[in-house]
Amino acid sequence: MKVAFIASGFENLGIEYLSASLKKDGHDVRLFFDPQIFGGGIFLKIGFLQKKFDLKRKIIDQVIQWRPDIIGFSCMTHNYHWCLEIASELRRKNNKTPIIFGGIHPTSVPDDVLSNDCVDMVAVGESERSFGFLLKALEKNDFRTDIGGIYFKKDRTVIKNPPMSFSENINDLPYPDKKLFFNKMPGFAKINYSIMASRGCPYSCSYCCNDLLKKLYKGDNFRRERSVDSVISELKHAKDNYSIKKVFFYDEVFPFKAEWIIEFSQKYKKEIDLPFKIYYHFKLTNEECIRLLKEAGCNFIIFGLQSASEKIRREVCNRYYTNDEVRQAVAICRKYDIEFEIDHIFGLPFETENEYKAAVEFYRELSPNIIYSYWLTYYPATSIIKKGLEAGLLTNADMRQILEGENSFYHKGMFIKNKKELLSFEMLFDLIPLLPASLHKKITNNRFLLKIMPKTYLVHFFLLLLASFRLKDNLFMNNFKLLLSKKNVP
Repeated sequence: MKVAFIASGFENLGIEYLSASLKKDGHDVRLFFDPQIFGGGIFLKIGFLQKKFDLKRKIIDQVIQWRPDIIGFSCMTHNYHWCLEIASELRRKNNKTPIIFGGIHPTSVPDDVLSNDCVDMVAVGESERSFGFLLKALEKNDFRTDIGGIYFKKDRTVIKNPPMSFSENINDLPYPDKKLFFNKMPGFAKINYSIMASRGCPYSCSYCCNDLLKKLYKGDNFRRERSVDSVISELKHAKDNYSIKKVFFYDEVFPFKAEWIIEFSQKYKKEIDLPFKIYYHFKLTNEECIRLLKEAGCNFIIFGLQSASEKIRREVCNRYYTNDEVRQAVAICRKYDIEFEIDHIFGLPFETENEYKAAVEFYRELSPNIIYSYWLTYYPATSIIKKGLEAGLLTNADMRQILEGENSFYHKGMFIKNKKELLSFEMLFDLIPLLPASLHKKITNNRFLLKIMPKTYLVHFFLLLLASFRLKDNLFMNNFKLLLSKKNVP
């Protein structure tokens, strides 16, 4: 069958894995892609330029011309309305082709997504197996509505099928179909080869979808790790076929079992020997682990701190580690010359101005290579929504906008009531990697400077750009190169 996937923004490992599985079964898969250069997809959000470079019309025309048997959309909350606009127009022009929405937003609120006339089905959770069963049924003209993990509409009712149990052994999955995205934007391969050595997360942070996914699978072994040999084999294949120079492990948390890291560090250094970066957790960071990762080639670690307040982390974010554990992790990274990023979320419920002032002091002490700050987005079905309601930051009327993914761009902070008061702190965070601690402290204590300091998203972007030039792996220059590599989109 001819399968059209429509996506925007970043390279999508979920689509790549789906495509690999479908092609293995003999299906013809094509990607129609909009990098959304100025839509916040891979770089920054500038409204008038977003409209000027909009590719929706081109995507719609090319999909109709190809005449697929099924059209699939991969939806995050931030691109949900973009997907709906295209699906609505495709339905208007060709109302016979079935349209299925998958991804974390439809998984979170499948009934709401199916309420749209242009959506026929929703894929819930991991979909390699369920999507394959669906295509087999469609191939035989057998419109089955009992396929696990697929929600259907029939006779104005919604038929809900619990997700199929996922594959415990993810080593059995074919390598992701990288050519799908590399043919559109070769820079995806040249900047960082994205890979996952595991699926799932051992934690249940209140603002994250992983807590929802764990509940969806009702106690199944949600966290699964590939074997070291499986990871190394994929990377050898990538080196041979794509001339990759750097690797980015997109695991929620990089595999942390001692025996896995020991084996990985030895084999990666010997057979791959490329710099790589990872997401990691303060609670898991110990000297032996970091030493081995550094020897293997790790040069950058991303830590999600989210708040400098232990109380807010514990009671609002469901994250349990102390500031002393953060200090220890940072000291170990410095000892082994590994650059690190700290992520912070602005607008968390119950966090006060005093806690932000303490955060400035704490981050100045830590002196990270870069601080990435985001404004809290209340993603559908996440448990932090309850905290937002308790704090009076959300009303019941706001819930409809949350479910529909309205204005979910992560620098917008739609439901944050005191954003103007917090903008000064965002600027101070941005300046920490750029200034000596003594000078930064003087600025922090100068009320006049704080008052006249420009507080806009573009200033925030510019300060991050300056900080990135000091990194060995320049995040922003990488994105510029990626934009210039644009080839055959859509």
